[in-house]
Amino acid sequence: MSEASRQRCDCKVRAPDTRPEPSSSARAAINALPKIADNSIPSAIEWAEDHDLNLPFTDFESLKAHAMTTIKDQARYLGDFANFARHASTTFSICFPLGCPAFFWPPPLR
Repeated sequence: MSEASRQRCDCKVRAPDTRPEPSSSARAAINALPKIADNSIPSAIEWAEDHDLNLPFTDFESLKAHAMTTIKDQARYLGDFANFARHASTTFSICFPLGCPAFFWPPPLR
């Protein structure tokens, strides 16, 4: 190790850590969501009515209820897909080794 690189490594002066707290940006987004929703939902409803669109919500509370229902449905769908994939992989791992010899071994000679 050269003298110049050793001097760089032994430096005691550090720049201040200006990074935000790990969850502060998420917390700020969660805190700002009701204000954003209060401003944007009425204008979204008005725009939808002007364009003859039927929205499944009329205020922030019904939007939250609709979002939770949708999230639960999607989670159930993903859970069903994961169960299918697990059972399919188990079936494949059992049936494939048992079925391969029937296709790849030559028939017995007579």
